[in-house]
Amino acid sequence: MSINVTVKDADWDAKVMSEFFVQMMHKQLGQENERKCINAVRVFKALKFNAIEDKVGYSRLITEHLTMKGYLEPCQKEDEFQFTEQGLRYFRTMRPVSWIK
Repeated sequence: MSINVTVKDADWDAKVMSEFFVQMMHKQLGQENERKCINAVRVFKALKFNAIEDKVGYSRLITEHLTMKGYLEPCQKEDEFQFTEQGLRYFRTMRPVSWIK
């Protein structure tokens, strides 16, 4: 499934798209690996926002926002992040997005 969106407001990206990002990140890691590091660009590409060409730039925008909130922390490799305990608590309070399965 692909969703085509055009986004002109970076603030909207950081708030709304970060929620999609967190849910996709958890889906890709799985319950048993939820504290492992994962490549943020790979997570963002899995969301299939085809209208957004700069996947690296957007993944960095979102991970920067989530890191400032205390939900993610960087790993040793570039563009790799892992959930913090606070980030996992945040994930568990989210209402699931139906198309992220």
